[in-house]
This record gives sequence, C-alpha cells and structure tokens, in this order.
Amino acid sequence: MLGLVCMFAGTLFAQISGEFVNNSETAVRATSQSGRGVHASSLSNYAIYGYSGLMPAIRGESLGANAIEGHSNSDIGVFGESGDGIGVYGVNLGDSGPGVAGYSYEAIGTRGQSQNNYGVYGQSFSTSGVFGYSNFGYGVEGNGTNNHGVHGTSTNSFGVYGTSEGASAIYGYSTSQVGVSGVSGNSYGVIGSSANFHGVLGSTASASHFDFYASSTG
Repeated sequence: MLGLVCMFAGTLFAQISGEFVNNSETAVRATSQSGRGVHASSLSNYAIYGYSGLMPAIRGESLGANAIEGHSNSDIGVFGESGDGIGVYGVNLGDSGPGVAGYSYEAIGTRGQSQNNYGVYGQSFSTSGVFGYSNFGYGVEGNGTNNHGVHGTSTNSFGVYGTSEGASAIYGYSTSQVGVSGVSGNSYGVIGSSANFHGVLGSTASASHFDFYASSTG
C-alpha cells in the first residue's frame, strides 16, 4: 500500500508515505540510473524516516554516487537506531570512499547507537571502514550497550579514521564491550588526529582492563 499525503492549510504531513502490513514487501522503492533514487528535504524534522521490524529501515544502492546522503541545518544528517542490530551499516566495494562517512561543521560527524550490537559499523576493501570529520565536535561517535561502540574493518586502509579541529577525533562508549574497535589488513586499525584535543581517547571503569589497549602481530 503506497500512499501520497500532502500538506494542507499549514498542517504538516508526509508528502510521500508507504506502508505494508503483514508481509515483507518494500514500502517505498525508487531507482535512478544517474541521479538520486530518493531525495527529500525538511526544515524542522527528519528528511527521510524509515522503520522496519526485520529488514533494514532505509537501504540505498548506487553505482556511481552516494547510496544514502543526508543534510541537516540544525540536527543530524543521517541517524540510525537499532534495538538488536546495526544502527548504521555501510559497505564500500570500490576503490575510493569509506563505507560510512560523516561530516559536520559544529556537531557530530557520525553517530550511531545500538542496544545489543555495534553503534557504528563500517566495512571497506580499499579505504577507511569508518571515517568522520568535524570542526568542533566528535569526528566519529558511537555508543553500545552490549557490544562495540564503534567498529570498523578495512582490507587496505584504516579500520576507523576520525579527524576533529576542536574535540576528540574518535569517541566510543560501551557498557560491556569495546568502545572503539578497528581492524585492518595492511594499515592502521584505529587512527585519530586532533588540532586542539585528544586524537584517540580511551577510558574504563574496570580495575582489570586498560584505558587504552593496542596489539600487533609485528
């Protein structure tokens, strides 16, 4: 069931709304060969909002551009939340561009939160698994309750890479697992740089674990 709902007499509704009940079909689907599959803008709320019980709430595929892109003047460009899965998941199969990229002028570049899995997870075969940049806030921030706050893997580049001009480049928090975890085959697992603050910051309340832990087979 695909519905079209417009704005009437100053009352704000969704301009495009799709819903399927008791089946596994796609609520809203759009494809494009050279442009954006779905483009939405909002001045005061979510530009794109998706909810799903079993499948990804929002999924984007692109052969030559960004699969999912979000811009916001006063809030988060792309926000992902999951109760038992991955908040934001990005995979890059090409040779340029990270799996998940976040950019912010004054706030968080990339933020993910999950109850039982990774807060932010990215995978790439030739560049950074997770990349974030911010002028004044965190480059990459992730929170996890029962798993890693930020986890990134890469075959030939950085597992997790973050830069910031005025705060922590990479920030991860977890109540029972690793705050930030990065894995790479041929480069750094985690790298962080900052002009005025910590590049990578680690802290723990456990008496038997480390604030910062690094291991190498070399």
